[in-house]
Amino acid sequence: MSGHFNQIFGKFDEAFGKVRPEEYKLSILLSQNGFSFTLFHPEQNFFAGLASFEYKGPKNISNYCNLFREFAESNEYITQKYSEVVILYESSKTSLIPSPLFDEKYIERFSEFSFKKGQGDIILFDNLANLEAFNIFSIPGELEKMLGNLFPGCKIHCNTSILIESILIHCKNLPVKKRAFVNVKKNIIDILITEGNKLLFQNSFMYLSNEDFIYYILFVLEQLKINPEEIELSFMGLIGKDSKLFEIAYKYIRNVTFEKLSDTFSYSYVIREIPEHYYLNLINLNRCEL
Repeated sequence: MSGHFNQIFGKFDEAFGKVRPEEYKLSILLSQNGFSFTLFHPEQNFFAGLASFEYKGPKNISNYCNLFREFAESNEYITQKYSEVVILYESSKTSLIPSPLFDEKYIERFSEFSFKKGQGDIILFDNLANLEAFNIFSIPGELEKMLGNLFPGCKIHCNTSILIESILIHCKNLPVKKRAFVNVKKNIIDILITEGNKLLFQNSFMYLSNEDFIYYILFVLEQLKINPEEIELSFMGLIGKDSKLFEIAYKYIRNVTFEKLSDTFSYSYVIREIPEHYYLNLINLNRCEL
């Protein structure tokens, strides 16, 4: 076993130590590049802490699982007993199926039409009530088994399911018009276009340069016949206002903003120390019912 996890951020409110861990919910976002987790008190609607780690090691699922298990079993926060544990998995293999067409019995057949399942992968699904669709996704079976052993009874959802549902919930109370949302990850962006509470477009793209990054955004807008000078584009994820990615986006799209934390919840001062949009999808998990 080789590799390790580098901590990017990790702070927790002293209030967490004054309340039984069983009153909190643990949410973990897993990707091939690392993981992040939050501690949330459902009754108080309060986020008490957040930590994020970058994975440094071979792109091998067995190695990743062993390292994560070893880390989780020794981490003072992850080892606590919580009221609920929810996992978000960043799967690159997903497909949306309209609710009237979905049947769990044929989930394997649905996946065959949409993506190539890796050896040992299993297919899971989320029910997206606001979209009136199901999101099927692939996850390595070894990872799913490891998570089940570490967190018996945990729920596993797809990252894009939360992204879609939380954005549609957000748009419900806004004036009806076309809006663009871009979730930025390491070398991958998720692009969503909405109009009111309708999803017009959703897809993920791999980028290796700043030019790739803006190309995919402009390409999607062009395909939907949306004027970059008129659309409102909101960023979330790992992008800063002083970054080259933001700079090139602002060059072509004038109305560019960052998504903010929902006022549905309250947040510890330790979470307020990082830009609001950085870990928004992980936090917004608690706005969605899948």
